[in-house]
Amino acid sequence: RDMVAIREQLSICNNALGEHIALHVLRDRDAFLAKCERQIASNRRLVDEWMRDHPNVEWVPPVCGVVGLPRFKAHVAVDPDQVYQLLADKYKTFCIPGRQFEMDNRYFRIGFGAHPEE
Repeated sequence: RDMVAIREQLSICNNALGEHIALHVLRDRDAFLAKCERQIASNRRLVDEWMRDHPNVEWVPPVCGVVGLPRFKAHVAVDPDQVYQLLADKYKTFCIPGRQFEMDNRYFRIGFGAHPEE
């Protein structure tokens, strides 16, 4: 309850720096959006390629947005938590396990909106 009260006091309005950044982006929104669209398209190609190269994983690609919910196929003998840990440790790729969405843990949420270096 205390945290909600603090959050309400801190986020009752946008911060000045955030508003300044938003104004800067809005002034040149077409260029900004074009750059974002190119980055998203590039990332989407990487994810599509990865999905094709990993036949034990399947998904319904998102129609829009940069978040997907792939899953390990039912016949695959895998400990999803070990895979998620490997992805985090070796590739700095963080997945949110399906159990966090009240789903089978073979599902995982993955976002692909950031720069690949991130």
